[in-house]
Amino acid sequence: MSEIAVRVRYFNVLAVYAGTKQAEVTLPAGTTVRGLLDRLVETNPDAFRRALVRGDALSSYLRVFRNDTLVGADGFDEPVAEGDQFMLFPAIAGGAGV
Repeated sequence: MSEIAVRVRYFNVLAVYAGTKQAEVTLPAGTTVRGLLDRLVETNPDAFRRALVRGDALSSYLRVFRNDTLVGADGFDEPVAEGDQFMLFPAIAGGAGV
């Protein structure tokens, strides 16, 4: 089976938990965006996993961009391609109500 390489950039607390701001990830050809995120959860520290996963599903606070485009709900089942670039942002909520 052939492999592909993608670049992942981590932002905010995800960069702290991953211990890096970016990484190149090698995956089997045909891996989906969800499969990429599963690989990241498996290979990063436990705090990183807790930031991305709630129960058995991805956190609703996670924002994933693929080649500068926000990945919608149906986009997680799309296969990644050689050279794709991903950005992972933990959405931030809160603030003082006025």
